[in-house]
Amino acid sequence: MSPPSQKAPTRDRNSSGSQFVAFREFLLPEELNRLLGHVLGRKREFRRTRIITQGSRGRVDSRYRRSRELADLGEFRDVFTHRIRSYLPWVVQRLGVSPFPVRKTIARVTASNDGDFFNKHTDLCKGRVITFVYYFHREPKRFAGGELRLYPTIFKNGRLDAADSFDTVMPLRNHIVFFPSFLVHEVRPVRCRSGAIEDSRFTVTGWVCK
Repeated sequence: MSPPSQKAPTRDRNSSGSQFVAFREFLLPEELNRLLGHVLGRKREFRRTRIITQGSRGRVDSRYRRSRELADLGEFRDVFTHRIRSYLPWVVQRLGVSPFPVRKTIARVTASNDGDFFNKHTDLCKGRVITFVYYFHREPKRFAGGELRLYPTIFKNGRLDAADSFDTVMPLRNHIVFFPSFLVHEVRPVRCRSGAIEDSRFTVTGWVCK
């Protein structure tokens, strides 16, 4: 089975044992340009990102996570929903996830700027099964850091436990990565000298939920 675009994954499973699938050039060039235009045209609408846990409506905790978020994806909500669902049978197979009925797909834009980060956590709440992160930014790139670390994760003593080893996913423009939502992961600190939101590490982050 292959994804609809016929693009091969950059990487799927590697020596440290964590699982992910990544694709290059997820959006067409004109789509990427429109997405950037949409996001930069709404830079005043970004709000501090909240932390959501099972049964909570979210809270701001800058000791644990720091970034800004835009809920309005405009036309790109449907673009991401439809394209991700078309990839899903292939992604599920490669990740070794049991097929499941999709209840909804959630997506939002995150801007990570100087000093922003997200400590170790999992996304396993509110029916989330697969997490996806799509990376984009202006050119030339004006930030550094912001790598995604994925940790091999097991259930131990009734809780999720991460290994000491990890895989690193670089925030490469127009790439998307999929991984099981139970994996422990983190976003390393971003460095952006200008501090301007236009120069941020942008992502469309979301979840496929059962």
